[in-house]
Amino acid sequence: AILHNQAFLHLDKKVKLPKDNTIIDQFMPKQSYFKALNDQKETYKELIFVTKAENQYLAVACAAIIARYAFLESLDALELKFDCKLPKGAGTHVDAAGKDFVQKHGLDALDKVAKTHFKNKDKIIQLLQD
Repeated sequence: AILHNQAFLHLDKKVKLPKDNTIIDQFMPKQSYFKALNDQKETYKELIFVTKAENQYLAVACAAIIARYAFLESLDALELKFDCKLPKGAGTHVDAAGKDFVQKHGLDALDKVAKTHFKNKDKIIQLLQD
């Protein structure tokens, strides 16, 4: 939610988004989205939440493709930088890779390559203690 909000704010400053037609692919309930932004200095609020918006709006589908490409390119760059495989998703294979990563680079470095607000970080820490 924070990254989406940041993107909308930056984009609105550059091109002035239409207040009645700014679509967001609903990845969480609208109320939860705005609750997650409570601590932000500025919030872009002129959004229309649509589930599976990429099926209805070409611009959302294009944005999803561009975002996925950027994610994969960034992941490749991180793998080169840290000289390790960084599997996508969740599961025991990701936890094991996380454990190996932390053993090699330290727990603080995990924040540079993973979404550490999910349960995976706790699982990795548990694996390190076992």
